[in-house]
Amino acid sequence: MTELTPRALAQTRRWATLLATDDSAPAWHPLVGHSTPDSLRAAAQWLVDEGHAPGLRHDMVCVLLALYVVDVASESYGGFGGAFVPRDAA
Repeated sequence: MTELTPRALAQTRRWATLLATDDSAPAWHPLVGHSTPDSLRAAAQWLVDEGHAPGLRHDMVCVLLALYVVDVASESYGGFGGAFVPRDAA
């Protein structure tokens, strides 16, 4: 299993907080049922456009957020219990 470095984890947690608290941010949540590939892409693009990910491209932010989702889901659900992957991700 791939894990984020402590620095990357701190950054993605900050991004998740920004996405949850900024009214101009697109709807996105790291837990199952709330996050889809499209919402993940929109969240990553918003972070780049708003200057919250200096020096990173949209696709890298998307990957980091996806890894964060895996970490959060693993902690929340004790691993992949079969309901982790959103339906439209297949």
